[in-house]
Amino acid sequence: MSKLRKEDFKPIFARWSVIRNQLEILYKEREKDTHDLMEKGIELLSELFVLAEGTSPLNYEERFIFVQKNYKSYAAFRQLDELFKETEKKLARRFIMESRMP
Repeated sequence: MSKLRKEDFKPIFARWSVIRNQLEILYKEREKDTHDLMEKGIELLSELFVLAEGTSPLNYEERFIFVQKNYKSYAAFRQLDELFKETEKKLARRFIMESRMP
């Protein structure tokens, strides 16, 4: 595994934060037009995992497939958000471990 830099991930998590906030509003108002934002979130998560080089949450593949197949549901949105949160935590742990290495 190569050394990752926090700076590489900040824009991805910032973009997800904007998308997540927009989706939360749409779901709260019971709007059905979440398709485009969910697609953007799914694409962003794919980009994140390529960049993260194997740093992924438990059961990532199964959960990601669920999100892709059920992208119109609120449950898929919640799962997508959890995948982002868990990945952010794993990356933080990895940054700490790498900073302690000589």
